[in-house]
Amino acid sequence: MSISAEEVGRRLIRLGSRIHRLQVERLEALSTPLSIRQYRILDRVDQGITSLGRLAELARRQPSTISKSADSLVRQGLLTRQEAAEDRRAMVLALTPAGAALLAEARAAAGDLAEWLVEASGMKLEDLATFIDGLYDETEKVMDGLG
Repeated sequence: MSISAEEVGRRLIRLGSRIHRLQVERLEALSTPLSIRQYRILDRVDQGITSLGRLAELARRQPSTISKSADSLVRQGLLTRQEAAEDRRAMVLALTPAGAALLAEARAAAGDLAEWLVEASGMKLEDLATFIDGLYDETEKVMDGLG
């Protein structure tokens, strides 16, 4: 059977959409539902990335978009927003205890999905990791060219 590169590419796009949907469903099923953007904000704040500007840069979004998501997390009691000590014009975000607990729950759900995806692939771990890393790096190059 002969298959075109275009058809395989379309299958990858379909797979990406399906994986995205699985992640959305897992995050929506948490004790407090989260969007993927909200999950990434909580995760990055936990990693020490606390400025809206840096979060926007990493997400490749406008600061106002990230600010709206962060404001929602603050209203839900999952984040705090305070003036930066070194620059009172800048704001820094921090996880609340409720935010840390929800992030742990979300990470566990993401971990379960990740383990299932690896198992379902049927590929050797090293081969799958090489494929994913290579494709991710190529998509980053394209994204860098769009900005």
